[in-house]
Amino acid sequence: MERLADAQARLRAELDPALPALPALPAPADPAVMARLPEGTAVHCGVYRAVYDADAMQSLWQPRLVWEATPLLGDTGEAGMDAVLDGLRRWLDTEVPAEESRDQDTAVELYWPSRDVDVAPALFRHGFVPLSTLAVRTGTPAPAAARDGVSVRRATLSDLNELVALQAEELSYSLRVVGGTMRANATELITTSLRRSVYFSGRVLLAESGGLAVGVADCGIARTAPGTMIERRLPSGQWGYVGTLSVLRSARGTGVGGALVDAAHEMLDAEAERGTFLFYDLANPLSTVFWPRKGYRPLWTKWVCKPAARLR
Repeated sequence: MERLADAQARLRAELDPALPALPALPAPADPAVMARLPEGTAVHCGVYRAVYDADAMQSLWQPRLVWEATPLLGDTGEAGMDAVLDGLRRWLDTEVPAEESRDQDTAVELYWPSRDVDVAPALFRHGFVPLSTLAVRTGTPAPAAARDGVSVRRATLSDLNELVALQAEELSYSLRVVGGTMRANATELITTSLRRSVYFSGRVLLAESGGLAVGVADCGIARTAPGTMIERRLPSGQWGYVGTLSVLRSARGTGVGGALVDAAHEMLDAEAERGTFLFYDLANPLSTVFWPRKGYRPLWTKWVCKPAARLR
């Protein structure tokens, strides 16, 4: 496994210097899957079972049960990914009850460096689709553009109803893009999350035009500490993030989104030593144009096979 890790680390560094160093190897018993290529080379894959209950904010955009796969391929590329996914299919057949893997609210997910396109054919063959990307912005910020008629300020708890309505509209749009499930308690979860963000973080920005709330950006600061979501995804340090950008449908294309993001960058750059990051959906026709213009580029791609039983 050490040879595989060294080879994978070298390949990562050649493909994309913005990727973090490969984390320490797991204990030998950790990888759930071990497979061999025809010439005998062994490849591995760790598997983590993540459950998002009804009261979890992540359940709004995630299946309730997710098998998170972490392949260790070295430099074996497409052949190694093929072998690992064959092994993962056998592992699921053995370890997971059939009714659980067939549930429409389950998935197998894995993150892979966006620039490593050599493994993509193997992922497609096994039923995975590229769903979203973790994108980073690490360059010198561009000066904010003037936005006539749009003002941006930090939101307060008195704005909560407008914030919730804007983010609920964004969620409805996003779920259509990714084929997700609208949860019955979505409004309740959004309300709780935004109330906490406004009260504890103070980094929720509200855009107004003509006296009306037309957009919101829910932002924050994150450090790559052990156990955090970004620990293995970003180089160590303190990062800013844009969690959700929501613009009223009738106000799209009028500069509201740009005004919010410019204000978010001005706010976050004062604290984020490494840069800023965010997630956007690859099938979203708005995000894939908007975010690159704001200086973001893909670092990791999330590949999803849903439901888990479709893994071939």
